[in-house]
Amino acid sequence: MENDIEVLADLLEQISNKLDTLEQIDKSIDFLAAAMTGMDPLDIEFGQKALGRLAQPRALPPPPKEVEESVQIDSALLEEIIEEEIRQLLAPSGKET
Repeated sequence: MENDIEVLADLLEQISNKLDTLEQIDKSIDFLAAAMTGMDPLDIEFGQKALGRLAQPRALPPPPKEVEESVQIDSALLEEIIEEEIRQLLAPSGKET
């Protein structure tokens, strides 16, 4: 009887270790899915918890359209743009000059 209890305790520990390993694998798969879909790994995890295998990834935003025209900026305009950016960076937080 005592031997049976030890065997059952050992079996339960092995099952628990296997479940821990499966949870780690599941998290790794969530991160891989997130990298492929652009979703957050937590969104994937929560979606699966709520909907199981029926959870669908949300649609990715379309890629940005390519700009076919080039814009010519002369040195005076470039200098003005840079100065304005520097002013905004150096201005106290929340205040623009």
